[in-house]
Amino acid sequence: YLRGPGSRRRACRVDRWLRARGSFNLYQRDTDGSNVDNELSSSALGYSTRLSATASLPSGVKLQLSQFYRSPMNVPGGRIDAFTKTDLAVQRDLLDGRASLSLRASDIFNTMGFELWRESAQYYQFSSRDFNAQALD
Repeated sequence: YLRGPGSRRRACRVDRWLRARGSFNLYQRDTDGSNVDNELSSSALGYSTRLSATASLPSGVKLQLSQFYRSPMNVPGGRIDAFTKTDLAVQRDLLDGRASLSLRASDIFNTMGFELWRESAQYYQFSSRDFNAQALD
């Protein structure tokens, strides 16, 4: 993918203890399978967004919450559903900032997955994908 005018990133400091970042990507996906069958062609506009916020607490602990979302998208003869993922991390500085201890929970709501369906006069296809991305690192 090439980064074009549809990509935007922003970061801001909400307060001395809270920072937030976000990105938004807009893209066009064109598939031309008309040399085989017109049903194998599609055009889709999609987007994805990422948001994260980091809070620095007085105790020296940092909390970070991150969210990712990808929009649903048309594909030749069907559609792919949206998917989302939420992560949470905690970090504590040790030894006057020379070391740190971190804990990260990935996909805390177990929502990272999507469904895909396609159909034509000859078939109907349904697929469901669960990434099983929940983890504690």
